[in-house]
Amino acid sequence: DSYLALRGVPSPARPAHCSYRGMAFVRLLVAVVASAAAIAARAAYAGLRPAASLAALSSEATAERAALDEKVRELRAANPMFSEESCSAMYDTKVKLGGPVPPRSFVKGCSEVCARAHEIHSFWGSGETAAYACGIATEFGCVLDTLPPKKFC
Repeated sequence: DSYLALRGVPSPARPAHCSYRGMAFVRLLVAVVASAAAIAARAAYAGLRPAASLAALSSEATAERAALDEKVRELRAANPMFSEESCSAMYDTKVKLGGPVPPRSFVKGCSEVCARAHEIHSFWGSGETAAYACGIATEFGCVLDTLPPKKFC
């Protein structure tokens, strides 16, 4: 024991009326609660969502799809060079070169559509909405900005 305990001064970490067995139980309880909190935090971080409201998830998925479609429409209206074919050609060049495309091959808007499709696919992981985002990414020939560039679907 410590010097203070030998002099009859109770430890602030262990009140005099608590047994060692009781303190061990309290420590175990604190460890279990901390572990449960860590597991819950990790599940939330990993994007695991409770299926409490399927209607809310369905409307969120519908909104995601509509927003992506609207983005494609806006980009088509703003840039006549923007199309599935031109984006696919740009990304084919990117894969062949193993990195950024030359300025003359760059098509404005492709990166935005592909980034959004990747975000949606990553968020949903599986199911109709992820498959829809993957379909858009495939139509536009999207690749990840990795070295070497690779397709995500």
